[in-house]
Amino acid sequence: MDRYRFSTTDQYFEEMNFHDCFITSVQAASSDLSVELDYIYISEKHPLNPNAAAKSTDRCRLIFKDVSSVRAELYVDVNPQRPIDIKASEQESKLETRPVETAYLNKMEIETFSMNQSENEKEFILQGIDWKTHEFCGLIVRCEGFIVEWNDFLEDAWYVNFK
Repeated sequence: MDRYRFSTTDQYFEEMNFHDCFITSVQAASSDLSVELDYIYISEKHPLNPNAAAKSTDRCRLIFKDVSSVRAELYVDVNPQRPIDIKASEQESKLETRPVETAYLNKMEIETFSMNQSENEKEFILQGIDWKTHEFCGLIVRCEGFIVEWNDFLEDAWYVNFK
């Protein structure tokens, strides 16, 4: 098992940003779910970030702990239309949710990552786009919480000095 220099938990969820980060692997391990990522962004407010700006990390691991359920989903447009055929008043798509294997998400670019908390557990919802097929997909995990591990801080996050 790899050793990492830094480790943080979902306690600092608001100080982490997963937007545009790529999932490279999803694997179940015992009662945990391990998600390998190319990088994430750590806010300058996070206690582990010694920098004055938000930074990206190197490759990292997101580990959902004590998982009670996992759903991997594909969101399919059941009535696709060409843009030229859509009138301004008819621009809504109808999406159908289809279950997929978690390995299907190995190419997902995360667009949103949200957390809902109940009395006994947390629900984490990652949604994004498969960067090869451009299909919308998602991962819903119910668990105790998560840990993120990484080794280094790299360049400024994409949103630093964004206007």
